[in-house]
Amino acid sequence: MDWAGSGDGRTRRKRIQGKSREVKGRYILLTVLYCMGIFWLSSQSDPVPRAPWFPCADKIAHAMLYGGLAGLVYVGMRRSDKQYSDRALSYLPVVFAVIYGLTDEVHQYFVPRRTFCILDLVADAAGAWAVTWMLMWLHRKLAVRRS
Repeated sequence: MDWAGSGDGRTRRKRIQGKSREVKGRYILLTVLYCMGIFWLSSQSDPVPRAPWFPCADKIAHAMLYGGLAGLVYVGMRRSDKQYSDRALSYLPVVFAVIYGLTDEVHQYFVPRRTFCILDLVADAAGAWAVTWMLMWLHRKLAVRRS
């Protein structure tokens, strides 16, 4: 077809752009599913055992969950067809994760035996920030190696 044969650059470019939009759509779907999973967890009156394995175990769980959310948003932005600046890539995933964390804490306020805890929100932000910066560092490291 004209993909390989006709030499029409517009057709080839259009198909390549269509492919990258497809990847972006997958990441949007994965992000929505991930957020639904967090919402489900926060809807449980007692999602984890009361006696933590070690001090601050729940804060580490928050940091890991919201770090994963920020990482998913970061990778989705990186693989989308839009070229985001490094500045946007450094803060948008973190802002998204923190805003979602805030809505989750408000939601937990209305769940029996759950509370709004500002330290959970701090842990969410710390995890989101750490994963986003780790992914940025890794991307830069790989880009230097390729060049």
